[in-house]
Amino acid sequence: EATQDGKWVGAVDSNGVCLYSLADPSEPRFHGRLPGIDGRMVTAIGFHPKNEDVAVAFSSNEIMMFKIRTQEQNAWSQDNAGKIPYKLLQHPDKIIQIIFDWNRHSLMLLVTSSAICVVDLIKPVSEIAYKPRKKRRARRRSTKGGGGRVRH
Repeated sequence: EATQDGKWVGAVDSNGVCLYSLADPSEPRFHGRLPGIDGRMVTAIGFHPKNEDVAVAFSSNEIMMFKIRTQEQNAWSQDNAGKIPYKLLQHPDKIIQIIFDWNRHSLMLLVTSSAICVVDLIKPVSEIAYKPRKKRRARRRSTKGGGGRVRH
């Protein structure tokens, strides 16, 4: 994952997130490693389009945001990291993608294989919009015309 301006790139490995500076693209430079949550794997990262912050999702569906330059939690994360709604923390699927809305920079979308959570970084975390995908009904097969039996 890289920032929109191409100045930073983040790489996820089994130990967390490594940040690299691309100030000189011909010579990427290791900038540092983001702190994690003990025993929890990183499942997704996303860079904010307007500032140098990176959001990190963990296998527990917890979210933290860090300032890239200092690798410290930003103000939103300090205020809200421990307040993620229970419904999201207990969701059976893990966050696999973090997307920031290019038009409304305060909106962060947390994507799982079966739901999308909309986080407005300006509002309290308790107002996270949790939107599970609707399940499709299985179509019933018609039994007309012989009931699908093979006759010998």
